[in-house]
Amino acid sequence: MVNAAAPALQWQTYDIEIVPDNTLESINAALATVWLNGIKVHNQVKITGYSTQRMLKISLQDHINKIQFRNIWLS
Repeated sequence: MVNAAAPALQWQTYDIEIVPDNTLESINAALATVWLNGIKVHNQVKITGYSTQRMLKISLQDHINKIQFRNIWLS
């Protein structure tokens, strides 16, 4: 409904929160909430195949244009 992206050549913030889904029917699942520039764009989207017992892999997406990343935090 809203374009959460900042103008071109301006820093964007992208925050992702992933928490285990503790319901009985959701073993090995997690819920992801995502904010782009402070605007919530995904709210508790279920991710299946998630396990707190194994390592997670993250990937950083780029585009054709020059891109830079900074302040990447995992906790």
